[in-house]
Amino acid sequence: GFFQSAEGLGQIKSYAVGPETLYETPLAGYIFTPSSTGIQTLPPARVGWEYGRVASSRRSIEVVDLPEEASESGAVGDFEVSSRLDRREVSTGERLELTVRIEGTGNLNFLQLPRIDAPGFQLVEEDEESSYQPSLEGYSGWREFRYGLLAEEAGLSKVLMPSMAAVSPEDGRVYYTSAREYKVEVSSRSDE
Repeated sequence: GFFQSAEGLGQIKSYAVGPETLYETPLAGYIFTPSSTGIQTLPPARVGWEYGRVASSRRSIEVVDLPEEASESGAVGDFEVSSRLDRREVSTGERLELTVRIEGTGNLNFLQLPRIDAPGFQLVEEDEESSYQPSLEGYSGWREFRYGLLAEEAGLSKVLMPSMAAVSPEDGRVYYTSAREYKVEVSSRSDE
């Protein structure tokens, strides 16, 4: 697996000791993304200061396989997928743009969206923007994908954003995001 530094994770706790209030503050936060199943032992955290050094105990976690349905996306978390097509009528040789946005909390930085299905179109451009930040449940925010599609065949075509399988971290159940199908009328350039 791999660790990613994540500022701001953890809680500040306070304790009353006689008339004094003491605070426990996290020094650093990390998100661990496992890459294999089985028992994973995390290394101890070590902190040194002018009066000494202290280390935490090792922690072990059991990493289980993803259900088969979610193995393609690898998605674990609470996500919603939305999409929009910039127009529904084009001529052959013209381009249209499909925008797909996934929002939520979980392994947002790691998951894979399903491939769009657009027979009669050629994928000529693919771009991604994102905005997410670490949280105790993973990464929260969004990722947005823009697909440039070039119309190659005249007639009624379909552009499909398939549903994505994901695993709910609450109860381990598999759920599916909504699919979206767009009908596009492609006219031949010679018809104009």
